[in-house]
Amino acid sequence: MAPARRTRRVLRRVGFAVVAVYAVVTVTFALVAATANPNQGYLVFELHHRSKSSAEIAQAVDAWRAARNLDEPLLTRYVRWVVNVTTFDWGRSFESGAPVVAVLAAGLGRTLRYLVPGVVLSALAVPLGLSLVGRRRGLSDRVATVVTYVAFGVPGFFLTVLLALLLTGNAAYTFGPVRGAREAPEVSVLVPALVVTAGTAATVLRNARGSGVAYRPRQFVKQLRAKGASPARLTRHVFRNTVVPLFTLLSGELVPLLVLEVVVIEQVLTLPGFGTTLLAAISARDLPVVVGATMVVVFVGIGGNLVQDLLAVLVDPRSAD
Repeated sequence: MAPARRTRRVLRRVGFAVVAVYAVVTVTFALVAATANPNQGYLVFELHHRSKSSAEIAQAVDAWRAARNLDEPLLTRYVRWVVNVTTFDWGRSFESGAPVVAVLAAGLGRTLRYLVPGVVLSALAVPLGLSLVGRRRGLSDRVATVVTYVAFGVPGFFLTVLLALLLTGNAAYTFGPVRGAREAPEVSVLVPALVVTAGTAATVLRNARGSGVAYRPRQFVKQLRAKGASPARLTRHVFRNTVVPLFTLLSGELVPLLVLEVVVIEQVLTLPGFGTTLLAAISARDLPVVVGATMVVVFVGIGGNLVQDLLAVLVDPRSAD
């Protein structure tokens, strides 16, 4: 593919991702604008409970809406919303008064401490799964299949409790509030990283094995095997052909899986992170933080799709529009 054409395609993919981001921003604004604010309802309930008059309640609601710019025209609110999202001015938490971006960044930073190592370790399952292309129905293939099914069958919360108990020998780390979790690296980093690795590697191994098996009947694989190619060489050739479709499958499956695992892990170990922040915001009806956390998840998904598209252009030059 000519460099100029490749550059145009990359720019088109990036442009589409930007459009998708603002489409999500627009839909989010529409949902927020069309949905009754639970905090306003809670305010009205509290005022009724205090036996306030209808006039006093209406005045308090008007003041509450004015303080949050909810009394402005819809178009003005939408323009401000888009500008604020673009400049990362996502408002302030109703609960703590801190900027939403700071609240989410603090939780996300703690989560990434164990999430990144877990994902990196699980990536090792890709060459393992693809290497089975030359060993189908062999011992290693059967062992990998059994391990995958077992990993899928073990609930995440149970694995979290089991690993924490094995590594610390202290049930206090696994039931109820975790005392000193921040000072215990084996709990705050190692246990969550291993749980993420186990759950994610099972998905990666299954998809990689499926991609490898799908290429087993291909002519180039048969020729390589007839020439006595080693399993490593077979894996290398299959990987070049499967990297784009494999990443497509994984990007669609791993994002929701990782979000769910983060919430489960941090709830079981009561670790302060992104999942804990999200659940606490939902419980406290902290709408700015809930909306901000939702957008972070969506943006990560869009970013994964962008990486997938760029791989299709840069790694697989045969792909066509």
